[in-house]
Amino acid sequence: MDHTRVYVGWDCHDPRALDVCLFSIQRHASDLVEIVSLKPKTVTALCGPDPDPSGEKQALARYLVPSLNDFDGWAVFVSSDVLFQADIYELWQHRDPQFAVMGVPAAVANDPVGAFRTSLLMWNCGHPANRRLTPDVVAAQDAESLARFGWLQRSMIGALPSAWCWREGESDPDQTPKAIEFAPSKPWVSDVDLCQYADRWHDEAARIFGALTPTVGRAARA
Repeated sequence: MDHTRVYVGWDCHDPRALDVCLFSIQRHASDLVEIVSLKPKTVTALCGPDPDPSGEKQALARYLVPSLNDFDGWAVFVSSDVLFQADIYELWQHRDPQFAVMGVPAAVANDPVGAFRTSLLMWNCGHPANRRLTPDVVAAQDAESLARFGWLQRSMIGALPSAWCWREGESDPDQTPKAIEFAPSKPWVSDVDLCQYADRWHDEAARIFGALTPTVGRAARA
């Protein structure tokens, strides 16, 4: 089986989120998964050593994947606030070489071009259009601009099934998620109203760390 390589973003506010994301990928995977954690040292080595108090450089990390993958093959980017509920090789089967990048469409009002959630992206790193994403080019832009995939024609962006980046308030509540994006509420933060499926995050965390400090208002198990 052609193994999948996954680059995982890093949440500086709680490194446990990264650990839980990684564990959920591996626990559900049916075969080898090569995982690269995009920690600050990796990102600053490409985007420069200036301080990053706002986390802007970390937000740029997902656009460095083609370069990190030597502009060859396929790779997946996943933000650390994503919890896998299915085998990543199911996602891997959606690769389509006509596209430079594939993601889950996001419903955004008054956006005729169409927006995509960037917490999970499947990159065709070898697509010629992605060679424009050198570290210098990425570092010179902001994450909001890059999220519009302005270097690509719309026909080069492919859609993944919405279950692969399920988000409360935007995704179908009756849909069975394959990967849950916890945004904007985070189940590892104690002073927010916990979102749907927060209990699944805590259950996954308990497999690694044991029982964590209880949070306020644990969500009901779905």
